[in-house]
Parts: sequence; C-alpha cells; structure tokens
Amino acid sequence: MNNEKKQLLAAAGILASLFIAVFVLYAGLSNAQKRLAMLESVQTEMSSNRAGLTAMSEETKVLKARAAENKNRNFVSEMEKTATEFGLSKNLKKINFITHREDARFRGDDYELKLEGVDINTAVNFIYHIANTGVLVKVKKFSLSVSFENPNLLNISLLISHIT
Repeated sequence: MNNEKKQLLAAAGILASLFIAVFVLYAGLSNAQKRLAMLESVQTEMSSNRAGLTAMSEETKVLKARAAENKNRNFVSEMEKTATEFGLSKNLKKINFITHREDARFRGDDYELKLEGVDINTAVNFIYHIANTGVLVKVKKFSLSVSFENPNLLNISLLISHIT
C-alpha cells in the first residue's frame, strides 16, 4: 500500500509539473502574440509614414555631419565673424559662456549673446545666419526689448546651445 501511495504521489507530481509547464508555455505564447501584434502595428505605422521618416533620417544625417565638421571650431570667433559680416560688431555687446552639458551622443555649450541697437530685419537675418552657419546651434531662448535711446531699434538677448 505504501508503494501505491508513492506511485500515486509521483503521478500527481508529474501531472502537476506538466500542468505548470503547459500554463507557463501558454502564458509565454500569449505574451509573444501580444508583442507580435504590437510590432506589426508599429511596422504598419512606420511603412505608412515612410516618406516622413526618410526625410527625418536624411535631416539627421546632415545635422550629424555638421556637428562632426564643427567639432574643433571656436563658437565665440564664429559668432564674432558672423556679426562682422552683418556689420554688427559694434552692436554685439556680450558673448558669455553659461554651461557645458553632455547628452547621449552630443555635447552642448550654452552661450548668452546680447545685441544692442539693431533693427528687426537685421536681427532676423542674424539669427537665420547663425542657425545656418558652419557651427551647429540651437536657439533656446530669445528675448527682445525696445532700445531706450532709439525706439526704432531693439536690444536682443539670445540663449544659444552650441552642439558638438
């Protein structure tokens, strides 16, 4: 009788182990099916927006190339050169280094630029030019006020991140 109980317990143990294995496999299969459905929906969404993603990829490649090119350029001298090209060397009052940051693959140096006594057209052209110059920059903050001496002119303060 004792031997029969041992065999019955062994059979129950094997059956329980088999039941647990089936449950684990079923849960894994269910999880895999959910992940597959999610990946299929992502693939469908990406393939429907292929043109936009391709354009973003090309734009990113260009920006990475610009960042690699300007790695050894001095931001202050580039801004002074740009200001001189626009005839703003006397209006560029300050270029201050603020902070250095490191994000994943890029490093960024934040600078504060102050222009005083410029008209709106010159300011817009200057900002466009520094955004499209050899150094890769991002204008993070822009503020302007009317000049006290001449109400037709503006005082501009920019917070610019130089990305290397």
